[in-house]
Parts: sequence; C-alpha cells; structure tokens
Amino acid sequence: AIAGIMGNIDVETAGSFDFEQRQSKGPGYGLFQFEEGHQTAYQKYLEDNNLRDRPESQIDYVLDNIYSGIGHDLGEENRKDLREVFKSGSPEDVALMFAKIFERPDPEKKPAYEERMEYAKKRYEDIVGHTEGGMIARNPYPYNPRPI
Repeated sequence: AIAGIMGNIDVETAGSFDFEQRQSKGPGYGLFQFEEGHQTAYQKYLEDNNLRDRPESQIDYVLDNIYSGIGHDLGEENRKDLREVFKSGSPEDVALMFAKIFERPDPEKKPAYEERMEYAKKRYEDIVGHTEGGMIARNPYPYNPRPI
C-alpha cells in the first residue's frame, strides 16, 4: 500500500515529493495535489485537529478519509475498495486504484497510470530490498535456502 501511494505522490509532485507543490496550471496542492473538495476538507481537517500543514498531516488526512470517511466524501464503496486493495493488492494494483478513486486525474490530460504503477513497483523494490521474489532473494541466509 505504501509503495502504491508513493508511486502516485511521485507522479503528482513530478518526483519532488514537496508537500507544498502547486500545480503549474490548476488548483492542485500538496503531495496529493488536492483540488476542490479535498482542498477545502483538508483545511478544515487541519483546523479541527489543531494541526499545521506538513507532509504527515496530508498523509493523515488521506488515511483518515479512506479509513474513517473524514473529509471530502469518496463514497463508502470506494473507500471499501481502497481498504481492500491496501490489504491484498500488489503495489501496481494499489497505485492504479488509488489514482482512479482518490486522485481522479483529468482524463483529458495524461493520467499517467502506467507511470504510477511503474513508480510503485520501484518504490516497493526499494522498500523490500530486492527486485524479484523467490525464496533465496528474501532469505537472509543465502547459503541455506528455506521456504518462506
């Protein structure tokens, strides 16, 4: 789930991961390029929780939105689908579903779904420390392979 979300942040911020990133031609702001409903709901979230705008606050808003329905309404079914893919989906699955349900890129512009999935896969590989599965790659004792 982390890798899938990070893949989206990578695309949304053009690789800067700047939590104050502003969209060049539009209203988007932050790691997730909040627009319209999310931007207003995020500001209220900060006020209600006595928080300041920081990367952690933006991430907390997104997770509270998905898990608790706080903020701009995604719809219960959409939130349920996201929670499910977070539990059992691949990084690419998470990246794609998060983009389509939460980010909702303008279909008239380049939604960059393939890039989001590719960045998610790379982030996952960075997190787990290898590029492909297999019991030897995941085994901390490479001279004595064991099933995982």
